[in-house]
Amino acid sequence: VQALGNLQPMDDTSLTLLLNACKDQNRGVRQVAFRALGKLQAVDALSSTVLLNATQDQDSDVRQAAVSALAKIPTEQYIDGYWATKDQLLIPYISYRLYQTPLVIDQGRATLYLQAGQYKTWPKPDQKITSEDMDHFAQLLQKEKLFGKG
Repeated sequence: VQALGNLQPMDDTSLTLLLNACKDQNRGVRQVAFRALGKLQAVDALSSTVLLNATQDQDSDVRQAAVSALAKIPTEQYIDGYWATKDQLLIPYISYRLYQTPLVIDQGRATLYLQAGQYKTWPKPDQKITSEDMDHFAQLLQKEKLFGKG
């Protein structure tokens, strides 16, 4: 399992094996699997669900590994994960990070301003995100009371 976390880039088969290891009965295997996911620094539909569920694991070491993995994921990956899954459990992880990274939502688009004047805008050309989706996203962030109207 540790070796899987060192593969860069990770193919779909390796990611599937790693995600299956996250569900293993052995807590040590789960813990190592979550650490490996943290090294990937990516969140997608399946890995976000697995990581978020693991924050409720019975074992405190596994919970810590999952939270640590979540902390390593860049803000823009969380937002990509949200648009891919519409998983509202990602909202607290996004809004918490927006204390230091402004996100502007305007006219059906969201722009995240990163360091040194770089920015990333959603929706991407291949995404189907409506103005209503953007409004809902902004409302969820505001409900967290960590993101004020700007």
